[in-house]
Formats: sequence, structure tokens, C-alpha cells
Amino acid sequence: MTVFVAPTTTIGQAWYDTLKLVWDAGGAAIHVLSTVTDPCGNDTYALRQVADHYLNERFIGKHHVQSIDTVANTIFPAAFYRSPGYAWSPTMKGTGEEEVFNAAANTLYSRYTSISEQLAQFNKTGTYFQRMIAWNNYKDPAYNQLSARIRILRSMHSRGIGRFNASDITVEGDAERFAASGVQSYSSADERLRGFPCLVHIDLSVVDNRINLLAVYRHQYLITKAYGNMVGLARLQRFLAEQSGYEVGELSIMASFADCESKIWKTSTVRQILTDGAEGTTPLPGLEVAQK
Repeated sequence: MTVFVAPTTTIGQAWYDTLKLVWDAGGAAIHVLSTVTDPCGNDTYALRQVADHYLNERFIGKHHVQSIDTVANTIFPAAFYRSPGYAWSPTMKGTGEEEVFNAAANTLYSRYTSISEQLAQFNKTGTYFQRMIAWNNYKDPAYNQLSARIRILRSMHSRGIGRFNASDITVEGDAERFAASGVQSYSSADERLRGFPCLVHIDLSVVDNRINLLAVYRHQYLITKAYGNMVGLARLQRFLAEQSGYEVGELSIMASFADCESKIWKTSTVRQILTDGAEGTTPLPGLEVAQK
């Protein structure tokens, strides 16, 4: 069953509405589209409280539940990025001010790369952000997709182009072919039916000088991962906007398959999460969860 979630302004409301609609559809659904119209604005505090209560670092049986920020950091490690505090502008091209932005981005990449071996102890397949800045394509085993997109976005902005899709950009030369596509996290040689990565592609479209981001998931875990995924994607979107001078537009997530994780959370717990969210109250301690 295809599920369309009505666009909402906050990440918390988009998460809750998606969870509720999929739950009402039987706990699982295909082709689930969720949209946040103001992903970098204020979040819904009461819903974030509910999510934070359930998504604290612990194990449910053998399943590792991670906090919202831990999940978000796999997509964009915000603590490693020192924002200049304002956005890039075409007038900065070739100046010292542009170097400030380049240095901030390069420091982010290098700091994250420096801990890649440590991260491998916890995730042997790597993280989404690691694949974004060091993707093993057919020509370069450490291709930085984000750096390439920022370069293209700045070029388009400098030319006064405020409406285009990243996949439609025509770039001269085969060496730049990957700069004309979205951001990939899934290898064409990966034939696993399940497991990492669930996020397979990020598409970037600029409309009315706003960067809109569409993330495609093959499997979206609506309780343990979805909120953190949205937060991480919003942070990535803000980073790309700041580095290119465009404004932040909509954030959309298309899940080929989405579910409420009945094998991890008991039915009563899922219902309690929905009740807590509907009432906007902070839930009491004491969770009822499925043990393996």
C-alpha cells in the first residue's frame, strides 16, 4: 500500500505522522513519502521529547537502539563542522572569504576521515557520511561527492541559475560525470537483500534558489532510525545550502518499504508512542519491549 504523508513544517510532526499512517496501514507499507517544508526551522518540542524518551542508547535484546543524535551523526556529524556563521556568495569567488568556507568544509572531511578506523570498530561497512566523502566509484576509491556537489552548486549560483536538478546538469568531460548526479551511498556491486545501507540515494534539486533534498531509502525503520535520519539529512541540507549560497528548501524521504518494527517493539509500546505523541506529553519511565 502506497502512503502519502501530508507535508508538515517540522521534523517531529513528519516523523509522528509517518509512523501513525504506516501503523494504521497495518504496521508496514511500501512507497512512503514524507516531506518537511522547513527542515532547519524549530522542531516540535513535545514530539522530540517523546522520541528522545524511547530512543536512548541501550540494547533491546541484541538490537542496538541509538539516540536521535547518534543516528543523525552517521549522515552529518555536525560537531565536526565549524560554520562561518553566514552563507557563501558568488561575490566571494576567488577571495579569502571563499577560502574560509573551503577550510571549514575541508576540516570537516579531514576530521571525520581521521576517525574512520575507530568507527570501523562499531560499523565495518562504514557510515553514510563516510560514503559521501569517500565513495569508491569506478575511477576514484575516495571520491568526495559533497565537495563535487558544492563546486557544481557554486558554479550554477554564480551563473544566476536558480532552478535545476543535479541529475540534469551537463558537465564537460568523463572525469566529472559523477558530479552531475545525486549523492550515492549504495554500491552497484552490493547484492545483499537486507542490511546496510538502507539509504541508497540523495537527489538535489534547486527551485527558486532553494536546495530541495530527496532521500531514497530501501528500508526505513520508523521508530529506531527515522527521526535521526531526518535530523541528519536536514543538517546535511543546511551544510550544502550554506556552502553554496542557496537557501534551504523542502526535505523529502521516499521509503521503498517502511515499517513500525514489530519484531523489536511490542505492539503496546508502539501504541504508547502514538498516544504520547498525540497528547504531547512526556511519557513516564518503564518501557514494554520485545526481548529476543
